[in-house]
Amino acid sequence: MFKIIKKTVATSALAAAVMTTGIAIAPQAMANGYGYACTVNPKSSVRIRVNAGQNYRVIAGIPNGRGVRILNSKIGTDGGLWYFVQYGKYRGWSHSAYIC
Repeated sequence: MFKIIKKTVATSALAAAVMTTGIAIAPQAMANGYGYACTVNPKSSVRIRVNAGQNYRVIAGIPNGRGVRILNSKIGTDGGLWYFVQYGKYRGWSHSAYIC
């Protein structure tokens, strides 16, 4: 009986560790990949900023549905996940919620 409980606890701990690690690693998996601008309003665009945070200057906009190259990612000053993207000649930071 003790061995069964011990195995169950070990299995549960491993599953929790994998789930926690998976969440932490998943955003990094998008880095060095491709995505596209996705907004609720099809006529709007996703902002590219000079740094990762809502208070930084906007340098360009990505029209909804247009492809981008994802070069890197980090947590911004607002606590959100931001992607360093390239859209044409522009490179900058866009919030991950708007890159699909």
